[in-house]
Amino acid sequence: MGFDSSIEINKEEIKEVEDLLVNLGFKKVLDKRNAFQLFSYRKYIDDNFKYKEGTLFGVSTAYKKYYIWGRNWASCTSFDLDLHNDTLLYLSNELKRDFTTDNGVNKLFEINDTTQGIENGLAFPFEKLHNQFTEMLYFIPCVKPLDESQKRLNKLFGGLTIFNQESFSVNLLSIYLVSILETYFRDTFINILKSINNIDFVQIERNTSIPSYAKKLYKNGEIDKYQKVSTGYSFQNITSIINTFKKCFNIDLDLILNKNTYLKKTRLDVFDYIFKTRHENVHYLNYTYFTEVDFVKYTTIIIKTLNEIYAYFCKYYNVHRIESYLYDTSYKKTLDKINKYRTIFHNKENDKTLI
Repeated sequence: MGFDSSIEINKEEIKEVEDLLVNLGFKKVLDKRNAFQLFSYRKYIDDNFKYKEGTLFGVSTAYKKYYIWGRNWASCTSFDLDLHNDTLLYLSNELKRDFTTDNGVNKLFEINDTTQGIENGLAFPFEKLHNQFTEMLYFIPCVKPLDESQKRLNKLFGGLTIFNQESFSVNLLSIYLVSILETYFRDTFINILKSINNIDFVQIERNTSIPSYAKKLYKNGEIDKYQKVSTGYSFQNITSIINTFKKCFNIDLDLILNKNTYLKKTRLDVFDYIFKTRHENVHYLNYTYFTEVDFVKYTTIIIKTLNEIYAYFCKYYNVHRIESYLYDTSYKKTLDKINKYRTIFHNKENDKTLI
């Protein structure tokens, strides 16, 4: 889902369209979206988190006809969509041609309320979590359940066998889960850095031990000053994350992470266990016996905690929560969903086998 527009052109006008996009400040995108796409250009403006993705424009061909196409994802900001409208009007006027959008011929996209600054800076990283957790939990039903012989081996060896595809798969997923968490906290950290005043940023930069490789990347223009500062902190364990937000922004995540859970562990214990499991697995190949139920329980606690952390960030900076909460917070409902999808997947697989 998203926002799409198009203008029909002649083949001889393709070069002119490319020049018009370049004049507007668009940069060429090297990857093609499909075989019909001749080229695409993207424009993004780094301005106080007004823009999430910018906008894409390019030229495609189909049935011996040529079209300018414009594209924005459904999750784009109003500023992104406004940029789409402005580009579309400019191209239409220059080429003296009608344009079409999802709303009809020569009808621009409607612009809703605009948000910017720290409000968006907190929302953008959280918004990514929706798809990341959905993709992760969607993978679990693809894993075949243990058959009877595997269950006997599983019982005999306490789960530590190569025949346990369930445990092996959720061990891999624990690595992906930690990557999700690292990315979320790092991106949020960088966005807060971008939002604070320059005096506070300079103070944080002075108090940060920045590794030499990051200084070199910054000098070469490969990362910005905010990314450079972020390399001075570790986001690979929950204790370091807590200390980083406390030291730099005086944000106390302990208030949320020290709450108890129904597992008779604190949320901090759950996060710490997942981070340590990933560390032992990746760096020492230490396999942890993990059941699917265990993993879903830990994950749903983490998801619920992230909801509260996002709300806490918004309250701390006195801005509205504009992203919806992650909804997979009940492990029982999540397990029911997994079992339902697993039945569908494996029934389809059995149908293919019969064919």
